[in-house]
Amino acid sequence: MGKEPKVKAQPYRIYFRPYLQFLIVLPLLFTASLLVLVALAERDRENLNLIPPVILLFALAYFARRATLSWLRISEDGKEIVKVPSGFEHRIIGERRRVKEVPAGSELLFCRQFGYGALNGYSIVLSAPNGARTVLWSAARGVSRRWWARVAEEIQLRFPLKTRLVTQTLSTDGMQETEWTAESDRFHWRHFLTVIPFAFSPFLGILVRYFTAKPLPIVMLGALLWISGSTVAWRLSRSPHRREGSSVAITLVAWTMEFWIFYLSLVLVAGALIDR
Repeated sequence: MGKEPKVKAQPYRIYFRPYLQFLIVLPLLFTASLLVLVALAERDRENLNLIPPVILLFALAYFARRATLSWLRISEDGKEIVKVPSGFEHRIIGERRRVKEVPAGSELLFCRQFGYGALNGYSIVLSAPNGARTVLWSAARGVSRRWWARVAEEIQLRFPLKTRLVTQTLSTDGMQETEWTAESDRFHWRHFLTVIPFAFSPFLGILVRYFTAKPLPIVMLGALLWISGSTVAWRLSRSPHRREGSSVAITLVAWTMEFWIFYLSLVLVAGALIDR
């Protein structure tokens, strides 16, 4: 019998879908889609002028997605983990590639964190046999337990590296760590009710345009909505129990881009539909 061909060891990458990507890419795709709908609503040769901006918006969405993509790379032998920041993080806050050696017997923890009853974010932590822990990655939102479970299983099959999904809860009694199971993966409505008004406030641009077509009131009301959303974004980023993650500056810049792109686009589209 012939020998089985050897499978060449390859590095493993964990790609992240940050909330920043949602803030930038989705508004661009949404605006491009609205322009397409406006062009299809009334077939006119003048609507051909919308083709260049639509193509531009789709191209910007593609490059914005690439610029916000970051990942962790586990080396072929599982002895090294590299954090590769996104182009956006590198240019805005000067984030650099970080290399961490993996001691034998280490454990990779995929964590969901709570602080005094509120969802505090997610992180990937390297736990060494001597008890030392290193946060390799963290984010405020945008993580699915099902996805983490699949990634953890693949890593454990390919490398001599144990993986575990845990829930870390900070309270007056200190930090408690439990297994992050499917049964415990329940959605917390308090966090939901905090984020929903923050995420959907740009859609109020439709109501603003319905009641007035004057530029000054539109801009002033938009500024008030933006200030309210910025306050929420600032509070989410300045949680006293978060040690790492996106900086306040990145969060506010991303929120500003999302809000004004969405808000002004909806005002313009609503105005075009009302005029027709």
